[in-house]
Amino acid sequence: MLTHTRCQFDNIHREHAYWALDIGTDLSILLLDSNHTTDVAGAQTEWLENALAERADRDHLLTISHIPAYPCAKPIEGEERGDIRQHWTPLFEEYNVDAVFEHDDHAYKRTHRLQNGETDSDDGVLYLGDGAWGKDPRDVYSSAERPYLKVSESTRYILRTEISPDGSRQFQAVGSSGETIDHFDGSGTSL
Repeated sequence: MLTHTRCQFDNIHREHAYWALDIGTDLSILLLDSNHTTDVAGAQTEWLENALAERADRDHLLTISHIPAYPCAKPIEGEERGDIRQHWTPLFEEYNVDAVFEHDDHAYKRTHRLQNGETDSDDGVLYLGDGAWGKDPRDVYSSAERPYLKVSESTRYILRTEISPDGSRQFQAVGSSGETIDHFDGSGTSL
């Protein structure tokens, strides 16, 4: 693990590099450490299961981590990605996480809704992002090469997330010139 990067994963609690941010009674964001300073397996996964169970009644349940379970530019193999798919994605599915924000690949992606690693239009979890604002974007795989990808682009972007009082969610990937790269609702349907 990269102990020299610990300062990048600190939080106000300083107990560990993963925590929950609860906003009111409707929204929870779980921030996870994908093997940078804390192993995915073990104590963090136990904490994640407990945190998800405690927040199962939330209208909006999101997670954020650095290493993607379903990357768009880097290899899908690798210890971190395998650990995340083995330990975390089953919990995301069990507790109906609405979206997983991922980073590290320096490109943009939106997956289909995934259940057990397979596309599922009704159930499953959306995996979004792959982070690409401050770095040069990497070349991406296509949906033909990686069927779990719905959209993938080699571009810089920010991902605007709008949660409305009526409970609906919209996501809009916006490029560095203000153009819309992708726009979709909470179920992953393009708008």
